[in-house]
Amino acid sequence: ELARQELVSRKDVYGYDAEAWALLANGRAAEADAAMTKALALGTRDAMLLYHAGEIANALGDRARARDLLQQALAIRGALDPLSAGKARATLATLR
Repeated sequence: ELARQELVSRKDVYGYDAEAWALLANGRAAEADAAMTKALALGTRDAMLLYHAGEIANALGDRARARDLLQQALAIRGALDPLSAGKARATLATLR
């Protein structure tokens, strides 16, 4: 709900990313994917956005897209915090 309220005044890639991540955390992967599509629409190259998108794709069972997005996120060296990078690598390992 907080992420949705934020979008009222802040309709940007990070607002949509926050909404997508919150939706995924609440088991609403399809809605999260729709929000993440909006977040990625402008082509912002951000490792955290790509990581979140990859985890959402994985939750939807889209293994190929999840693998691609997670690899893109990890390719931006040093851009993910160590915890997120570790989680991305762990998810990626399950997709191979």
